[in-house]
Amino acid sequence: MAIVRIFLIAFALALLLSLMALADITGQARVIDGDTLDIDGQRIRLHGIDAPETKQLCHLDGKRWQCGKDVGRRVNERQ
Repeated sequence: MAIVRIFLIAFALALLLSLMALADITGQARVIDGDTLDIDGQRIRLHGIDAPETKQLCHLDGKRWQCGKDVGRRVNERQ
């Protein structure tokens, strides 16, 4: 009986957390990095997006460059 109770509590908790993920978020979005937005203090990670992180370094023609900062700068220029 205790196992069933634990299972039901875990199931209810998982259901509650998944419903919270469906909540509407409103406000002005701010780009944190290639796959993360901030809307009114709420961080939103975009699932399935592979983009450079802000502090990521890349290599191009044998030289290192700050691709994450470059991408962030270019995105902010387009806003």
